[in-house]
Amino acid sequence: MRSASEVDPLIHEGDTVRFQVEDIFLPAADDLPKSLTPADQLEGTVVNFSDSGLLPRVFAVVDVIARLSVVVPVEKLQLQNLGRTPNIL
Repeated sequence: MRSASEVDPLIHEGDTVRFQVEDIFLPAADDLPKSLTPADQLEGTVVNFSDSGLLPRVFAVVDVIARLSVVVPVEKLQLQNLGRTPNIL
């Protein structure tokens, strides 16, 4: 199994990303604003990453415009600022 960093190494802290509400891992759907539907798309900024067991960077912590932080699988994120210079380390 490949880690998220191998799947999409182009997503970094500070990137603007888009994802569907149904892809949110945390918080649970019951804890999200009732106005959001599973098919809604949200946009936010990656502020951190989280591991899953031994696999690094499987989840991204994303701050969304509604001042809500959510945890989303990295593989579900769509990078929005495609014109930026890649961060090569």
